[in-house]
Amino acid sequence: MTLREALATIGFEPMTENFPQGWADAPFIPTADDLVLEEHAVRRNAQFCSLPPDVTEKMVAAAGTAVAEPALYLIARAVFRAIFLSAPEAPVRWAWQPLDAALKDQAGALYLAIAAGWVPLMLRHHQKLGISEDVTRDTCYQLRCYCDNYFTGCGRIGIYPQQLSWMHNYFNPERPYVRLGRFEYCYRIHCYDGHVFRHRKTGETVFFAIPGMQFDAAGFAVESKPDSPERAFASIYESNGVTATGNRVDDCGKTSPEPFTITLADYDVVLEMGMPVLDMHIPNGGGMTPDEAERSFRKAKEFFLKLYPEKEKQPVAIVCSSWIFNPNLPEILNPEANLVRLLKRVHPVPRPSSNTDGLWFIFRHEGAFELLKAPRKTSLQRAVTHFIERGGRWRIGGMVLPFFEI
Repeated sequence: MTLREALATIGFEPMTENFPQGWADAPFIPTADDLVLEEHAVRRNAQFCSLPPDVTEKMVAAAGTAVAEPALYLIARAVFRAIFLSAPEAPVRWAWQPLDAALKDQAGALYLAIAAGWVPLMLRHHQKLGISEDVTRDTCYQLRCYCDNYFTGCGRIGIYPQQLSWMHNYFNPERPYVRLGRFEYCYRIHCYDGHVFRHRKTGETVFFAIPGMQFDAAGFAVESKPDSPERAFASIYESNGVTATGNRVDDCGKTSPEPFTITLADYDVVLEMGMPVLDMHIPNGGGMTPDEAERSFRKAKEFFLKLYPEKEKQPVAIVCSSWIFNPNLPEILNPEANLVRLLKRVHPVPRPSSNTDGLWFIFRHEGAFELLKAPRKTSLQRAVTHFIERGGRWRIGGMVLPFFEI
């Protein structure tokens, strides 16, 4: 049976472009890395990902339905291959769920079983990199977070297709991606053109905004559109080898409209485009206390400096772009809120965004964000909607935490 035939069996015709080119009519030959949906494998994988027993039982039942029907099993394996076994440089952006109609209420559980099939791949991948099984297990806990996300938004078990698609990122050998304590970290080369300098004598750190960004009159980043009604000034950065001039970012994440100049001989470069960094991801869940955040930062520094002993490959900072680093959070939340305390621990830096970017993670809304329909079940949801209702401009932000500060 080919993939096209399997899809036709469950009512999907013609073949869509969601699978890689050439898959539709090629013989589907099993491989050693293929998804296994037999009960023992599903239970083992679910347990390794710390999924709850009731969720595991539903995964086992849905997998059993798929195994009993060759077309369903083939499609499930094709989805797994597309996400986890495609080349890292050409991943499939998964936004399609061909099993929904055929499996109905069991579809979400089967997609979780497909996602949990990453466990043996993760174990082998991490073993090759010299990463311990404890770290692998903690990293695989991300599937539990995705399951919780889906239940919060939809009221049933499953996984959002965009988050299922995202899971391919964990397999790039050039960019190890692991969970260490409360946060996840991905090794990468810094891709932003902002500059960070440290004075050699005083230790003063200077953060320059990315050139060409748009800011409002208060110094907060807006969408990078020259005709934006919020636009008050655009950032610059110039260097002649002797001095550097740019728009400086303060400790609150505001960017000054007045250019600031430093003498390069007095400063060391802390961060610029092309340097190795750790890109931090903040998984869903509570417990993000200052102590847990600090413990995770220390683990990340120790782990990656050991993983990359060569000086030129060692990361120099932790970076992140997220709604969690919205520089307006101190006026939205209580000063003692964990998110506010985290923002004060790091150095907020501007990132361009629309006035709805990142809101999905707070409200799990379907389609475009609509304030009147936004749920107000949590204190965070109530605080954010109150801020927007009062005319506040929502945005995302970035952060930098140099290794020398950990």
